[in-house]
Order: sequence, then C-alpha cells, then structure tokens
Amino acid sequence: MHLLVPLRDTPLSFPERLVRYRPEGVRRVEVFPYTLSEAVAGLKGGFGMVPAALREGKLLFEREGAWEALRRLA
Repeated sequence: MHLLVPLRDTPLSFPERLVRYRPEGVRRVEVFPYTLSEAVAGLKGGFGMVPAALREGKLLFEREGAWEALRRLA
C-alpha cells in the first residue's frame, strides 16, 4: 500500500520526512510525504505517485483542502 501525505510546506528534507511520517508498527506501507509544490511538479511532469494517487487513490483523511487543491490542479 502507498500513502500520499501532502504537506503545505516543511523545512525537512525528503529523507527526513520519510522517517518522520512513517507509521510505527505498520508494515507494507510506503509513505510519500510530498510538499504541495513537489506534488504539482509530479503532476505536470507525469512522474512519481501523485498522478496515480489522484486517479486511483482513496481519501483517508483531509485537512485544509490539500486533496481537493491537488485534484483541481490535475
């Protein structure tokens, strides 16, 4: 399972985010904590997991409209 975690902004590098947002005690879950600008770059470039997440993903939780913002940009 893949989990997209859109972040408005963060001072953390991508490797630091991978460690911070990985759920403890949960196996077989790959977490992708992208900033909104990284997610938009993935949408425009057609790379990464963001395009597939928007096409096939299921929303588990939303705060501050990040998911809808990404959908509008797609």
